[in-house]
Amino acid sequence: MNDLILNTREDALQLVIEFYENKAEIPEDEKIDPSKDMTPAERLQWSILYRHKEMVEEDIDSLIESSTMPNEDAAAVDILNNVLLPAMKEVGDRFGAGELILPFVLQSAEVMKKSVNHLENYLEQKDGASKGTMVLATVYGDVHDIGKNLVKTILVNNGYSIVDLGKQVPVNVIVDKAEEIGADAIGLSALLVSTSKQMPLVVQEVERRGLKIPVLIGGAAINRRFGWRLNLIEERRFEPGVFYCKDAFESLELLNILMNDEKKETFMKEHLAEIEKEYGKSIN
Repeated sequence: MNDLILNTREDALQLVIEFYENKAEIPEDEKIDPSKDMTPAERLQWSILYRHKEMVEEDIDSLIESSTMPNEDAAAVDILNNVLLPAMKEVGDRFGAGELILPFVLQSAEVMKKSVNHLENYLEQKDGASKGTMVLATVYGDVHDIGKNLVKTILVNNGYSIVDLGKQVPVNVIVDKAEEIGADAIGLSALLVSTSKQMPLVVQEVERRGLKIPVLIGGAAINRRFGWRLNLIEERRFEPGVFYCKDAFESLELLNILMNDEKKETFMKEHLAEIEKEYGKSIN
């Protein structure tokens, strides 16, 4: 387990998984493949939930081929939105309910990553000028990056430039890069409650440097109320705003608003009203 936590062995996750799986050996005559009669969509979701990589690429190809969508790009987005994301959400819900241990969640994330990587072959790359630039990172101490990678995939394929700093990224590295390139937004991902504590540190550092960069946050351990709290720094409002995104598609929708001056003005008023309602007082 220490090798997994400290990231000192590449095969640490697999070793932990095998340890727990071997605790409950199943007799050979009871080892029946529950996915053999499933549709490709059902099997793809099952593969993510139960951590099986073997058939995901074939199932995606089959779904693309049989899709009634107008083109492969639309079919790929439909698979991402209606097959992959709901499966990963269920993994997150089970983890939150204490039904899954962290190593199983990470292995499901690896299946999801393989699926998304293959799906990208069908997604249409949008040409033309960038709609905006985001610095994206998984916060320091967190080795989980599937959520971040999903956000990157969706945003890049919708015209945004993404500077992906990877995972376990310290606060100063994130803010330094955002300041260096004049980023339009910072995106932060965290899986654990302990690592989500890095998020307010990023916001505080952006504020300390006087940067006007909004911060988008997401991850299994946080929620919208957590995001509202980060908008306050020593009882002052963080003017650029901190915004919780429940999934990759909400991050795209939000970024589209923030990059549109007219929509942004109305949205920011609504956002401030939500924060003031939460705290029961006006926020300056």
